[in-house]
Formats: sequence, C-alpha cells, structure tokens
Amino acid sequence: MGPVFQEISMRIADKANVDWRIIYRAAKDLNKELMGRFTIRAFDWDHIFAEVARRFGGVSMDIEVGGVLMRHVRDFKPFDGSLELLRLIRDLGA
Repeated sequence: MGPVFQEISMRIADKANVDWRIIYRAAKDLNKELMGRFTIRAFDWDHIFAEVARRFGGVSMDIEVGGVLMRHVRDFKPFDGSLELLRLIRDLGA
C-alpha cells in the first residue's frame, strides 16, 4: 500500500500545506489508535484518511483508497465479493 498511501497523503498534504510524510504518519497513528480500540474503523482507510484530512485544517476530501489502489495495480484481481463487502461496510457507517 506504500505508493497508494503516499499518493493519498500527498493530495491531503497539498491542500493542508504540510509535508506528505506528516499526513502519512498521522494516518498510521490513527490506524494504531483505532486498532487499540478494537473497532472495525481501523480497517477503513477511507475513513482514516478523511479524518486525518479533517484534523489538518478542516480539509474536506472525498477519499477512496480502492480507486487509487486500482490505478496502481493494473492486474489486481480482488477476491470475489471483497469490494462489495468493503462498500457495504462503508455504506453502513461502520
């Protein structure tokens, strides 16, 4: 996920006027925090990056990690039903 997370971090950093590594680190830290709370949100990278963007000056962005991932991995074939499951989780607000 390195180049995917870097691209998203760079987009947020550009709007927040900070170095992308600061955004990336904040996202990883939020992920660890959510993991410690045993919440499903720890696996929702769209949520994690949107929250980090909000924390950096109220930057509002529509972030879809799956879309960025698909641009980086041309022949990527997810497991049957996995993308639908992730969309369902996102739509449920979990």
